[in-house]
Amino acid sequence: MRYPRAHRTLIPVLLLAAGALHPAMAAAEAPAAATSPEQQAQVHFQRGVERYDDAEYTLALVEFQRAYALRPSYQLLFTIGQVHYQLRQYARARTALQQYLAQGRGNVESARRAQVEEQLTSLRARTAELRIAVNVAGAEVSINDEVIGASPLAAGRFVDVGPQRIAASKRGYTSARNTLAVAGGEVAAVDLTLQELSPDSKPRNLPATVSWVSAGVLAAGALGTGLATVFASRDYADMQNEPLAGPPAAARARLDEQESLVSTLAITTDVLVGASLAAAGLALYFTLRLPADEDARGQIQARVGPGGFYTWLEF
Repeated sequence: MRYPRAHRTLIPVLLLAAGALHPAMAAAEAPAAATSPEQQAQVHFQRGVERYDDAEYTLALVEFQRAYALRPSYQLLFTIGQVHYQLRQYARARTALQQYLAQGRGNVESARRAQVEEQLTSLRARTAELRIAVNVAGAEVSINDEVIGASPLAAGRFVDVGPQRIAASKRGYTSARNTLAVAGGEVAAVDLTLQELSPDSKPRNLPATVSWVSAGVLAAGALGTGLATVFASRDYADMQNEPLAGPPAAARARLDEQESLVSTLAITTDVLVGASLAAAGLALYFTLRLPADEDARGQIQARVGPGGFYTWLEF
């Protein structure tokens, strides 16, 4: 139910007057003066009242939730529930209001309890309950890509009416997903089955493996060009020390060509040595920093170019 503006404006103000937060917190005059958690909670609560009064519900929700985190109070759950309702986040409104009644118990006045029960009746028609079961304990469970906890879940989760994406994952197991559409008032059971990966099928540290292989290939290339440089240098020295056959111009051209070959091979060797050292350093980094089952997300690519050695992670 959507309250008239005048009624909605009074909700947080009445909570403050009723003592949702300790009266002593009213002494906080500005955020800079708020030092204790109670004073900080009061500052956020007052900001939330202002944002709520201006119909800036998203901002008001942030302030009320921050106040609740600093000083949990069941009265604040009522206000948080109202803001969720205004934002049409019906499942979250239902959760907050049910927590309000559960935590408030006998402290909630009969008139307020009747009001909340009436709201909950309306919210049940706009929400559904998912009861999620996972065959493996400790799996991370998410609804619509939002993590809600680890299996086994102690209770069901309320969701808004419509399509829902439920997933569970755990290291060393295959992931499980399910998509279904739920109607108002429905209670849907969702079973997710994870299969344990065999040792041979478990992902390896791919970035480290690729880097080590690249380092080996580059080192082998550096060794090969290094040997070629040595042999070419010997030939160049022999050409300098022995008379060259043919016309002087042709002999000089052959000598310059051999010198250029030696220079090219030397530069190539230096580049490959530097590249192999960089790849080895990268491989060592990934070996020490990445778990063996987190590498499937990407692959290291490496390339030697005119300007040096390049690496990047490709997904």
